[in-house]
Amino acid sequence: MNHRHLFAVVALLLVVPLVPAAQQPADYSGTWMMDPGRSQSVPAGGGPRGQISQRVSAEPGKLVITLTEGDRSETLIYNSDGSEYLNDVNPLPVKTYLRWEGPRLVTSMVRMVSGMAVTIEQIHTLSADKKEMTVDTTSKVEHGYNSVLAPLGVLNGTDVFVRAPMR
Repeated sequence: MNHRHLFAVVALLLVVPLVPAAQQPADYSGTWMMDPGRSQSVPAGGGPRGQISQRVSAEPGKLVITLTEGDRSETLIYNSDGSEYLNDVNPLPVKTYLRWEGPRLVTSMVRMVSGMAVTIEQIHTLSADKKEMTVDTTSKVEHGYNSVLAPLGVLNGTDVFVRAPMR
């Protein structure tokens, strides 16, 4: 092998590791328990809440998130490709979407509440050690709804969830 070829091979070996690999989405799978002391969610009606948890599971072609609050739970399905999924949630359907912003998972849903469309976007972010998940939520009520809690129809909040130990 002549010196030019040797130099080209060495240069290639030095450069190839610098080419970034395609970033895989972060793994949010598992059960997450809300830390009420570090969370801002306001309970419906302002009363006390039961323990709040999220169970996230990846299935072929979809992501499934089950939110449990006390003895109530709701499961929403999101298509992995970001297309709309129409969930059959009593009494009205809920449209869901997801997208990835680097390692952050962004979920959106549109549901009807008292005859008005409510859009909820949640940005899920994992801590560096993957033991905590922060969920930044923006809820927007369409058609000019206004209240003390949601001026201009927008309500923002941040909740912190801690990964439950694996069983």
